[in-house]
Amino acid sequence: MQPEGLTPMKRTLGRIALGLLLAGLALPGRADFGDGIRIGGSDGVLHPFVEAELLYDTNVLYSYTNNVVPDLVLHVRPGLSINVPGDAVSVDFRGVLDRAQYFGLSQTTTTDLSAWYADVSLDVGINRKGALGLELKDQFTRNDQPAVYSLLTGAIADTNDLALQIPWRPGAGALSLTLGGDWLTEAFEPFFPGQFCGSTSTSVVCNSSTLSQLGFNKLTGGLELAWRFLPRTSVVVKGSYFGYVPNSLDYNVASTGLKGLAGLSGLVTTHLAATLEGGYGETLSVSTHAPLAGTGISRLSNLQTWLAIASVEWLPSEGSGVKLGYTHDLGDDPGLQFALYDMHQVMLDAHAMAGTRTKVGVQAGYTYVDYHLVTASAEVTSAKPYIDYQAARWLTMEVAYQYARRTTALPSGSPIQGFIWNYSDNQVWLKAILTY
Repeated sequence: MQPEGLTPMKRTLGRIALGLLLAGLALPGRADFGDGIRIGGSDGVLHPFVEAELLYDTNVLYSYTNNVVPDLVLHVRPGLSINVPGDAVSVDFRGVLDRAQYFGLSQTTTTDLSAWYADVSLDVGINRKGALGLELKDQFTRNDQPAVYSLLTGAIADTNDLALQIPWRPGAGALSLTLGGDWLTEAFEPFFPGQFCGSTSTSVVCNSSTLSQLGFNKLTGGLELAWRFLPRTSVVVKGSYFGYVPNSLDYNVASTGLKGLAGLSGLVTTHLAATLEGGYGETLSVSTHAPLAGTGISRLSNLQTWLAIASVEWLPSEGSGVKLGYTHDLGDDPGLQFALYDMHQVMLDAHAMAGTRTKVGVQAGYTYVDYHLVTASAEVTSAKPYIDYQAARWLTMEVAYQYARRTTALPSGSPIQGFIWNYSDNQVWLKAILTY
């Protein structure tokens, strides 16, 4: 079920039109490949581009019977980006349509998974160097990788994240106070039809026909105070209130809560940056209309936990760097049993230039999810080494490999025993990006 109002494709086209309007398009000037088209005077640039990616995936259809199905997938992504810098008004826009075509190498039925996706973002900044500014950001995605831990497969997600910030920088700008709000909405539809957890399971997360009941809205409002006591180092204090509002309380848990963090962020040396923040978060209320009998939940209870954000980044030279980060947070997901959790997350991002045109890097992550309402936990591990090559001003090539693995410990007697949250996946791809 889509949210009321515009369909995903209409919303995508609407954002493209809005981005073009805000950019103030003028007649395109003459440009060489890779230079883009000048718009809105001499500073604005429009870049049409197309990405072509050939990907081999060892596990395109996760199955509760552990039937691994590999396939070859071709992604063709036409799009455009707009960048209009300015102190009074700055606009950044990127819109991409994505056609995913499955070849059916192992099973011919996987060709039915072929579909259209989209990724559209808009970032507008007003008076960024003045005392009072405005920041508006919107990100819409349609893909088959929902950013939730209770749905790992079988769903296409339409996600829209709208954020508004009003920064106030009195005096010379050493002190800033930012009032902000965020509205995240997500809706689901089947990636493929059927029952995901075995024919005896009655859980809503296991049946494609009930996925539309798991959509939600999440509203967040917050305040952030930053004091730059050194040229590039700040003390930060921030607090926020959130409300998680599902489309249906017959299948989900609604919650409200508070988060607070304080710490330091900035440069330690010329080539070393660090962030260290700590705080506390809790849900103030949790509720549902769904019966708890047979779910493994004895009663709904609030979640309280400590919060932390820590990172260190070493930048030895231009184009090279290593960043290590850690986060501890609380979250909420669609469904009942796995609606509330706290998580530990570690990430690594390292890259270096090999010559003037080649970048070699690796991204890796580990996440531990501890569910609150049932005795269950999950571990997610991923690693992606890659090579980017700038063949020409207008042509970028990428070859990459990605490994992902999830293991899940479910409570005894769970109605979704044998669920497909234990999997591993290998992907390798070659991508070419042509930019005008």
